[in-house]
Amino acid sequence: MRPASVHSGLESLAIDHPLHHPMTDRTLFRGAARTVVEGEGDVELDRAGRVSVIGTSGLWNVALGHRRHEVDDAVRGQLDQVAYATLFRGQSVPAVRLAQRLIELGPEGTGRALLCTGGAAGVETAVMLAHRVAANCGQRRDLVAVLSDGYHGTLIGSAALTGEDLDQALDGVSSDGVLRLPTPGDGRADDEATEVLLETAALLGGRIAAVVVEPVLGSAGVLDLPDSWCRTLRELADRHGFLVIADEVATGLGRTGHLWASTARGLRPDLLVTSKALTAGYLPLGAVLVSQDVARALDRGSAPFLHGETQGGNPLACAAALATLDVIVHEDLPARAARLGSAAADLIDERWPAALTRRTGAGLMIGLHLHGAPGAQRPSSDLVGAVIGRCADAGVIVHGSPRGISLFPPLTIDESLWERSVRTVLDVLERIPHPGRAHVRAVPSRPVTTSKEQSR
Repeated sequence: MRPASVHSGLESLAIDHPLHHPMTDRTLFRGAARTVVEGEGDVELDRAGRVSVIGTSGLWNVALGHRRHEVDDAVRGQLDQVAYATLFRGQSVPAVRLAQRLIELGPEGTGRALLCTGGAAGVETAVMLAHRVAANCGQRRDLVAVLSDGYHGTLIGSAALTGEDLDQALDGVSSDGVLRLPTPGDGRADDEATEVLLETAALLGGRIAAVVVEPVLGSAGVLDLPDSWCRTLRELADRHGFLVIADEVATGLGRTGHLWASTARGLRPDLLVTSKALTAGYLPLGAVLVSQDVARALDRGSAPFLHGETQGGNPLACAAALATLDVIVHEDLPARAARLGSAAADLIDERWPAALTRRTGAGLMIGLHLHGAPGAQRPSSDLVGAVIGRCADAGVIVHGSPRGISLFPPLTIDESLWERSVRTVLDVLERIPHPGRAHVRAVPSRPVTTSKEQSR
């Protein structure tokens, strides 16, 4: 990497710059923006000269690390041909090839691929498809069910499905027609969640168009849905005629140790949404994989499904996706994620800092839940923020959640760098306040060391 001093740009790069920062309280983060100027492999260089391990894979999407030459070459090659071609009454070669590739890699019975611009757009497209299929079958299904802890995006439709409090009411987001089911995966609540699912299906199954679920709930703290609950949902969908939509925006394409987390858990989705890893973070793209049965029902209607986006299926993004999928398949990254995730789990369980209450997740999607104050079920946002900050100071970028922190490294992360990164995070956790410890030990965390070979 080049020294940070060679990078110049805006006079002010603080958080109060006119650029809007999503999911950011400007009053709390004023002047604290981390400005990334270069990335290489598993690490990033910021404007202050700090090199950090991307333990979050950007926003869970830089699945192959930075500057992956296969993707670089694919995008450059497509630039030499055509940068844009619409899918409205037309198509491009990369878009057609990507649709074919996604059908090959999709769950058994996948028959069609709809291309969009990202995860939230994909979720909304899938919900619209579910309503259209019901209408084509002569059914009035006016409800969509989701999990209470689910996260599905921040557009007006996807935000209505999201359980996390994002001040939706202030933004004119209405949750009319949305049923919220209790989230399984919290141990003692599993039986209760299954019982509520059964009761809801018995009472309202004929009105539900679709149930939208993340196989592993990322933003909620990496909560892995129990296989038994997933199989029950599939059985109820078959019995009552509603669709199962798997939101695999975060989990898809190897992250959990399987190409698709939903099929590994027995969901057999009718519609599957993928996005984040699809282009390895290079360009915005999402896809909805449609089962053959749903595709046939869609085609039976008297009116075509007209939904689409100007940039959906952009040729550059499709070229990036094709190259990314080739790497994921040829290097068997799902198996690699399973192996590295298991090694990290063993290390965490061996050390188990006192601040830790629970380890969750699958593959390279790891949640670390932290103790709250006495009487509190969850850690304070101040505590989570402090842990994130100390990890960053020690050279590892981690993600926060309502229950603690999470790790989403690139699927290609160097094994020794990954082990050192996990150890660094555990070092930080061993030095934070928790019930029974009155103060923070004033011992700095050991920064992660990197080399050009480790960061490719």
